[in-house]
Amino acid sequence: MSLFNTQLGRSLLAFVVGCVACGEPDAPPAKLCVPGETRLCNGPGGCEGAQACSLDGQALSACDCGTNPPAGAAAAVDECTGQDPACAVPNLLAAPCQADVDCGGAGLVCWSADAVGLLGFEGGPARGYCTMACTTPDDCFRVDPGAGCNAVDGMEQGMCLRGCFSKDPEPLERKCLDRTDLACWSTAVLGIQPFSISSRQQGFCQPACGSDADCPGRYCDLVSGTCRDEPSQGAPIGAACGVDGDCAGGACLRPIGGASYCSALCAFGALGCGFPEGAANREAACAAPLLSEGGAREGLGDVGSCFELCDQAGDCTLPDWECAVGSGLIGGRSVCQFVGQQ
Repeated sequence: MSLFNTQLGRSLLAFVVGCVACGEPDAPPAKLCVPGETRLCNGPGGCEGAQACSLDGQALSACDCGTNPPAGAAAAVDECTGQDPACAVPNLLAAPCQADVDCGGAGLVCWSADAVGLLGFEGGPARGYCTMACTTPDDCFRVDPGAGCNAVDGMEQGMCLRGCFSKDPEPLERKCLDRTDLACWSTAVLGIQPFSISSRQQGFCQPACGSDADCPGRYCDLVSGTCRDEPSQGAPIGAACGVDGDCAGGACLRPIGGASYCSALCAFGALGCGFPEGAANREAACAAPLLSEGGAREGLGDVGSCFELCDQAGDCTLPDWECAVGSGLIGGRSVCQFVGQQ
C-alpha cells in the first residue's frame, strides 16, 4: 500500500477458500438479501417463524419461532446443510466460549483459550472462539453465509471463521461480534484482492490477542494472535529488522523510502501490541490500520499495525524516525513516525 511494503502471512491462516465478495475490487459485495427485510421462515423442527436481513445485506438472522420450538428441533438443525434459509441456525460463530456447551450446538465446538493442537493449530484464541470443522465453505454457510474455511498445511480439515467486511462498521453491525480480541482480515490483507478505495471488502475474523493479560496462565503470541505456552522471541516493536522472524511480533515492515522496523499485527481499535489496555508503562500501540491508499484506509476492527510510542525527540529507536509530539495517542504519549511519511 502507500505507506509500507509488507510480507504478510500469519501462521494461523494457511489458506482460505470461498469468497462471497471476490471479483472486481471496486464492485460492492453482492447482497444475499434486502437490508432490514423481514421474511417468514421455517425454523428448527419445522416451526413457523421470522428472520431479518442484516444491514449490509450479507446474512439472515436465525429463524425465530419464539421461546418454545417444537420437540426434535436440535435433531432437525443437525440435518440442515448449505444456505437454505429454512435451515438457519443462530450465528454463534466466533462467539467467546470456554466449553462446547457455550456454542449452542448445531455442530459448533469451542476452540478454547487453553487449546493445544485443535485441528492442527498450536494455540487458542483469547476468551475462546466457537467454530466447527470444515473442508469447504459450504460446511460453514448454514451458520454464517460469509464464513471462510481455513486449515494448516497437511490437515484434511480446517475450521470455520466468521465473515466480516473491512473499513469502519455500520451502526449495530457487530463486526466480529464487537470483540477487540479478533481482527477482520480482509481479502486485501490476505492478498486475494487489491485494496479497494471505495468499497468494503469481505474478510474473516481471526484471533488477535493484545497482551499476556488476555491469556491467563499462557502467553499472547502476537504472530498468530493466539494464546500459547511459550513466550515469543525476537526484537521489540520499533527495532531494526531484516525479516519477519527477527521480530517478537513476527512483522518486519518497511516504510517507503525507509529502513525496515519491527512491528506486529493487531486489531485496530484496541491498543494491544503486547501491553494490557490499562498499562501504565505502554511502549507500543495499535496506532493505524495496516492498509491505506489514496486517502482511504481500512478501519475499526480491521488488521492494524503496531508503532513504538514516545514522549520527546530522541525517544524513537531508529534514527530516521521521530516522535510526533502532540499526537496524543495514549495518555499524552505520542507515536514514533518515519520522517519520510510527512
